[in-house]
Amino acid sequence: MPFRSIMKELVGSTRGATGAIFVDWEGEAVDQYTTEDELFHLKVVGAHKCVILELINDAKKALKNEKVESVTIKMENYNVLLGPVKDGYFVAVILKPEAIISEARHRMMKAVAALKKEM
Repeated sequence: MPFRSIMKELVGSTRGATGAIFVDWEGEAVDQYTTEDELFHLKVVGAHKCVILELINDAKKALKNEKVESVTIKMENYNVLLGPVKDGYFVAVILKPEAIISEARHRMMKAVAALKKEM
């Protein structure tokens, strides 16, 4: 399955993106792509931030069964954009602080649609 090519396209087409990771419900990497030497950080972010997204999803289900489309976590040195794919799978995109979040979200949603087709 071409998960890596989808991650590479997501990072390559998103200004300020340094990496993207596709993870399963346990936070284990299915595939990832990074433009910088930060694979370890990418996996750590994928594992921990997607747990946060799953908790938010659980809370939303308790409130009128709403679903989370994306979550942005802003940090001092980078931002993380998270999006659910399906069946507990998620995408996390690592962004430089100057990245345009709305552009990144749009590109991530295109990647989510592509990943869904491949699953």
